[in-house]
Amino acid sequence: MKSAQVVDLVATLASEHFPRNRALEVKIATPKHLQKKIARIFVARIPPSITEDEFRRIQVPKGIVELVLNTFAIADGVVLTLDPKPIEGDWNGAGCHTNYSTLNKKVILNLSLRHSDHISAYGEGNERRLIGKHETASINTFSWGVANRGCSIRVGCDTEKACKGYLEDRRVTSNMDPYIVTGLLAETTLLWEPTLEAEVLAA
Repeated sequence: MKSAQVVDLVATLASEHFPRNRALEVKIATPKHLQKKIARIFVARIPPSITEDEFRRIQVPKGIVELVLNTFAIADGVVLTLDPKPIEGDWNGAGCHTNYSTLNKKVILNLSLRHSDHISAYGEGNERRLIGKHETASINTFSWGVANRGCSIRVGCDTEKACKGYLEDRRVTSNMDPYIVTGLLAETTLLWEPTLEAEVLAA
């Protein structure tokens, strides 16, 4: 992008995002390890004075992220969609892989037993993306593995080696609601207790 375009976009974003008369801070940045792969990313910081209820009102119906992306899209003359597979065909679609860490040693078991609950809450159109091909798991079956991108849950090599770290839930799709996804992950891994019968059947 030309510097003048960046200035124009930042000015536009600043003028269009004023919750409680405070503008969202927007930065244009490119991580060093991605400089050859992408043209730009954005980081939007929400002022600390914004309450959760206010943020929800701002987010609905389009969402802050979608508004920011739409601003870029309009400037570039393209159309934006958060559909997980807007073009049918033999490709992997768009997900929103979610990294998560917990001290609960039954995290994999709990996630496996509530697989259908998570799938139903992870976004619309996921059945077109999670087909068991192109580094996606089947939407109908829970799976997990170390360094395996074809599983529902991927555990990194460093996490396995250190016995601590994070797991990656690869089932989440591009049009997810972050409140629902993070809330359900916390509920399943921290609050929900499987029955003894369910644990025996899963063993």
